[in-house]
Amino acid sequence: MSNKKKIEERREKVKTLVLEGLYTKEIARTLQVPVRTVERDRQKLREEIIGELAKKPLDKVLFEFLMRYDGIYRDARKTYRDTSNDNVKIGALNLMQKHEEAKIRILQSLGVLEEAPKRVELSGELTVVKAQEILKKEREEQDKK
Repeated sequence: MSNKKKIEERREKVKTLVLEGLYTKEIARTLQVPVRTVERDRQKLREEIIGELAKKPLDKVLFEFLMRYDGIYRDARKTYRDTSNDNVKIGALNLMQKHEEAKIRILQSLGVLEEAPKRVELSGELTVVKAQEILKKEREEQDKK
């Protein structure tokens, strides 16, 4: 296998691991390569993405971004609805909240949103702590029946 092919394959692995949420050092450890190699791969991937995005109209890029982001949110919401495990429910709620906060930060950095709330709450006063309380009460009511 050529050196160019090996680099391309490693960069695909780096891309996958970044999307899974791993940090640079974790990726380097996983792939057994120096941290500097992963940093270069990430920089090259960023340049490629920026190059691809520059070819598209901004409204199309923004639409695609929002569609992907909304898909993540829908998956977390489905997980919340479909499980009876409180820890999984809380994890899904936490992901939904962090997802919305990240989405707002990204939209702000693109200049689409000028002002945003300091903290996103899923439904009024709903936070992870409050969700734990609600889930506990639901379980207690179910146990009484």
